[in-house]
Amino acid sequence: MTLTAADRALLERAIARGRSLLETDLAAVAEGRFGIHESGRLEEERTLALPAAERVPRAELIGVIQHLQGSGLNAKDAVSRLLREAAFTTLNRLVAIRVAEAIDLLPESLGGGRASRGYREMLEIFPLLAKDPTGGYWTYLRLCTDELAKDAPVLFDPRNPLLALEPSATALDELAAMFADPKLGPIWGDAEAFGWTYQYFNSAAERQKMRDTTAPRNSRELAVRNQFFTPRYVVDFLVHNTLGRRLLESSAVSSLAGHLPMLIDSPAHSDSPLDLKQVRVLDPAVGSGHFLLGCYDVLELAWKEHGVDAGKAAPLILPCLWGIDIDARCAQVAAAALILRARRRCRDGNLPRPHVYTARPLPPDPSAWEGVLSELDPGARQLVQRVSEVLGNSPTLGSLLKVEDALKREIERYAPAAGGARRTALRS
Repeated sequence: MTLTAADRALLERAIARGRSLLETDLAAVAEGRFGIHESGRLEEERTLALPAAERVPRAELIGVIQHLQGSGLNAKDAVSRLLREAAFTTLNRLVAIRVAEAIDLLPESLGGGRASRGYREMLEIFPLLAKDPTGGYWTYLRLCTDELAKDAPVLFDPRNPLLALEPSATALDELAAMFADPKLGPIWGDAEAFGWTYQYFNSAAERQKMRDTTAPRNSRELAVRNQFFTPRYVVDFLVHNTLGRRLLESSAVSSLAGHLPMLIDSPAHSDSPLDLKQVRVLDPAVGSGHFLLGCYDVLELAWKEHGVDAGKAAPLILPCLWGIDIDARCAQVAAAALILRARRRCRDGNLPRPHVYTARPLPPDPSAWEGVLSELDPGARQLVQRVSEVLGNSPTLGSLLKVEDALKREIERYAPAAGGARRTALRS
């Protein structure tokens, strides 16, 4: 199945509605429970009637705000960012549950709201949970994401401090009703639904506003302003004429051409064999993973041609897929989308994680650096410092960053003989 324009329009409206609902609701929760105001004002803890169990979560939330302020945001913008990230976290977890439910990886959990089979069965076993503000429903949904954390531990990390901002019972019921909408039902079963959710979280107006500014202020703005939705036919065209063509050229799967309708001119076989286990595909700006999902489809077909069913092929395909992005949230969603794609056919057992990474600088801890650099001689110290400086541009340049060029220059400066030997070898 491929999402149609009408499907995507329905999904976009639902995600916009879910985000708006959560940001409003979580702002009220942050103020009412933790004394964190949208204006940026933080109430003194002594003025709050906080239960002992909520003091640590509040301290962690304030720690996030202070970290954001340290990166240049004022108090109001830091709280706004906190609320947006908390809404993103909650909404994407609910989407993941709904997708996992649609592919029978989880029991019915959101599709029937509070009448969902999985939730009702849990209450039969643990009836006391029904006494919490959401009737145990939020606790049940948290358990669902804990189950998904086995495959995507970063995206579904139960220790995420943002989870302290729990939606109210009213908001949760509205969200459950949205996810149970029969018009959206067929959409959740599509492999791309999770990725489109990520892209629709930022509205068209927000993306346009960021593109209209003179320059992005951070990696998030750079990532969002460069989001361009890729239709599936474009994905298929590029994947079929790159990965598909290479597989056909190598004679690895001679009958694959019939499954690649976007292929232009079936290639002649070459004398360069290709082991399917050694295939590597890199998307240097992976986004929410649409191109890698297309590659997964082709590799699944290729393994089928070799007599390997989709379930057994899943753990062979995932290590072949590589992606890089400057947006950590984006990379997490892409990795989870690939895992959920694999779980459609491979229900049990451990799956290797796809190689999807966020471009990051080296850790900035001054004391740690002092300890590392103190053990190096002056030349090596200069080399390490220079590499660290270059990697500082990782969050904005991503895979465009040419660390190897800076590294080569520093090595030749540190050990001139190395550069001279290389040049001599090239001349010869």
